[in-house]
Amino acid sequence: MEARLQKAVDFHQKNPEYPVSALCRDFEVPRQRLRNRLKGIPPKKGQPAHNSQLSPAEEIALVTVPVRP
Repeated sequence: MEARLQKAVDFHQKNPEYPVSALCRDFEVPRQRLRNRLKGIPPKKGQPAHNSQLSPAEEIALVTVPVRP
């Protein structure tokens, strides 16, 4: 899906007069998702969680520290 979205965004940048609804049909992508990408909103996948209590470095430190009995 992301590859098709990226192709649609690239096509739109080269052909800005082409309608977004036609892009969605041609590239088989959801209209709202394509509109978000055209606005510059990145995908949520790969974003850090908002409710995480530890930084990535702290989490790695906890995982690598041996537990004593």
